[in-house]
Amino acid sequence: MFRVEGAKDPYFGFPLYLQVRCSSGTVWAYNWAHWTDLRAYVSADLRTQSVVRNNTYMNRLPRWVKAAKNRKRVLVALDRMAKR
Repeated sequence: MFRVEGAKDPYFGFPLYLQVRCSSGTVWAYNWAHWTDLRAYVSADLRTQSVVRNNTYMNRLPRWVKAAKNRKRVLVALDRMAKR
């Protein structure tokens, strides 16, 4: 989901418009609904886990995105993305 060389649409192969570099990689979103969900997940103080693993894209995020120590950096990157 997050690649250093940039995110591309899996069907057409075009680069995604909503992507921005962060200190540990590239943060990207398919659309504004995806961006909103991602920002809500990263900014949440308490994250609940589902019983079944890997059933949502939030469970499949890289560890650096989910790490508390990177929370501010990822949120700053998401805010920069929104300003574009």
